[in-house]
Amino acid sequence: MFEEVHNSLGEGDKHKEALVSALLDRLLWNFETERNTLAEEFEDLIYQIDRTDICHYAFPENIKKTIGAIGELSPSPDFEDCDSSDEEHQKIALQYFTHLTAWLQGEINEPGRTLGKKTLLKRWLVACLAKTIKELAGLEENMSELSGSGDLSN
Repeated sequence: MFEEVHNSLGEGDKHKEALVSALLDRLLWNFETERNTLAEEFEDLIYQIDRTDICHYAFPENIKKTIGAIGELSPSPDFEDCDSSDEEHQKIALQYFTHLTAWLQGEINEPGRTLGKKTLLKRWLVACLAKTIKELAGLEENMSELSGSGDLSN
């Protein structure tokens, strides 16, 4: 792994060091770092670094792409940022969203059985999770075409 990272970054310079620091700060949720030392020419790369999210399905590949992009001092053209999702992942997210909202409405389904006894806390947590899935997977815009029918806009 070290060799792969080292080879991707190439020869070190102050810009690469600052960009690697920005990436590490992003991954560690340290948003206090001063980025004024980076030239405006790296604005697109900094944007890409800021859009790297550990909870995104493409995270492992994105780290490799971002390290390579820092080595080239140019953003990766095929980077999937934290707002992106493909149709396959949207359909999976829609299934989870549908099962969660069905559970909230009192329907018994297989995923709902794993939630156990319905309590006020669980209802609140499930509603929060369903809302988060809906928003982060971009389901609001694509629900009808992904589901093929019905109104799922809870």
